[in-house]
Amino acid sequence: MSIMGYTYQCKGVGQKNDRCLLKEHIYTFTTSKRAHYIVNVEEYRFDVYVVKFHLKSHSNSKWKYNLLTSQHDARRIIYTCVDIGQEIFSRNN
Repeated sequence: MSIMGYTYQCKGVGQKNDRCLLKEHIYTFTTSKRAHYIVNVEEYRFDVYVVKFHLKSHSNSKWKYNLLTSQHDARRIIYTCVDIGQEIFSRNN
């Protein structure tokens, strides 16, 4: 049995005015339990990318990347983030 990630949507790419951080790619997806996630992929100089994700309901929390969700769906959520990373990687020369 192969576990696949959730279907996701690209919400856009924002340019950053930072010496190292160049862009932020924003994606969203919804789990089978109707939890809405936001995935932020930060693009830095020298082809370095950082993938961060959190529940949409935690967006205003300063701890949004640290909070546990009790969704019990970590594998599929992480696979979705990996799929997003692979999509970005495939577009990078």
